[in-house]
This record gives sequence, C-alpha cells and structure tokens, in this order.
Amino acid sequence: MAIPIPSDFDFRTIPLDDNEIFIRDQLGLNIDHWARFRHAIGIGLDADNLHGEHGAPVTENVKSAYRELGKSHYEVVTSLGYIALSLDLARNSQENLLMFQKSCKDFYFHTGCLLDNLARLIYILNDPGSASELYRQQVPMRHYIGWGQLKGYSGHNRAMRSEKLRGIKNIRNCLTHSWKIPFRIDQHDNMYWPLAVRSDKSFLWPYDEPEFKRRYRKWIPILPMMESDLRFLEGFQDERFRRLIKDISQFESSNKVKISEP
Repeated sequence: MAIPIPSDFDFRTIPLDDNEIFIRDQLGLNIDHWARFRHAIGIGLDADNLHGEHGAPVTENVKSAYRELGKSHYEVVTSLGYIALSLDLARNSQENLLMFQKSCKDFYFHTGCLLDNLARLIYILNDPGSASELYRQQVPMRHYIGWGQLKGYSGHNRAMRSEKLRGIKNIRNCLTHSWKIPFRIDQHDNMYWPLAVRSDKSFLWPYDEPEFKRRYRKWIPILPMMESDLRFLEGFQDERFRRLIKDISQFESSNKVKISEP
C-alpha cells in the first residue's frame, strides 16, 4: 500500500470538500473505504506525489493515469450522492408523475456513472498496461473503459458476477437505450414496474400488445426497489474501495513508482 492509513483513521472527522461533507454528514452515506483509498493515494490529483524507483523520471502517461485515480474516485462518491438525492426526489414527487419518472431515470443514470468510474479505478490499478494502452490507437483505454468492458481481475471477479448488480445494470440500460417502462399505480398511489425490468431489454406497450398481461404477471413497487438498490450500491462501492486499497501496490509495481505523502 502506498501511504499508510493511521490506525485511528476516522472518515467522519477528516477534512473534505463541501460535496463530500454533504454526502457524508447530510446524506449519511458510508464512505469509509472511499476515504481510506483517498488517503492512501494522496488524493490522487498532484503527480508530484509520484516518485520513480531509484530516482528515475516518471512518464507523463503514468502521471496522467495517477491523476485519473483522483478524478474517478471523486466521481464515484459524488455519483453515490446523486443517487441518494434522486431517491429523495422520487419519494417527494409521487404526485407529479413526470418528476417521479425523471427521478427514477436519474437514479439509475448516476448508478451507471458510479460503476463506470469504479471500473476505471480497477483497470488503472490492476492492468499493467493501463498507463499506455490505447483504444483503437486513438485514446487511452482508461478513458474508454466502463463496467461493461471490464475484464476479470483478482479480487473483483465475484463482484462482477453479482445477480443484484446485473439487475441494476439492466434497468440503467433500459432507461438509457429503450422506451418507457410500463408502470402501474395501486389504490394507495404506490407505483410499480414489471419485475421483468431487471432482466428484459425492451418492453411491450400496454395499449395494443396482446401479450402484455401474460408477460407481465409479476410487478415490483418502484420506491422499495430503489431503496434496496441504494443500500446495495452503498455497500458495493465500500467493498470495492476496500479491495482497491490493496490494489495500489500493483499500480506502483507495474509502473515502477511509489506514491508519497502530499
């Protein structure tokens, strides 16, 4: 590991920026291992924290990859905040159907951003070629890669196979690339999506599709599902950062650098 984490480290007391403080204190989200990772990489924004082995110069590619650790780990924590805010907006906008649907879309859009930036962190730290590999000989692969393009790396394979995560990703893809998901409202104004939202790639239209009732027999309340997905994502990112702290040494070894105190 690069910069040792003190035994008395407490993410609830360290200095953070306004967004990070709001996410920690007002939204009450668990960002413990995100904060530990942030400490271990020296925040990841100033390439002067990198030192080549035996005084060797550090290449610009490696410096850029290091700075992108800072960019992506910040994007993960702010995306987690956006997800929680989107859920709050959905809870408070059920009387405005358009606002409710927008808030649901926002929830899963920001989930995609969180996952893609976790993927970049995993790739940069674990892939020996991450500082120099190009996508189609044009742009760095680390700029292109997202969760869907991530290959298996030690310590992350099981997380990538999560059934819960596949369901969340499917909703995100449906909301991004397909048309409106069918919904129902019960007598108590609770809103539902078909359970198939977690597996199907597109949806039937309720007005003239004869298969509609047969295919969508099981429905799931949207708000409780989103609440469950937020709890999962909060724990998922925390566990990924727990593992990423261990992965820092792989980045240092592959690029023959050490990360020092800012």
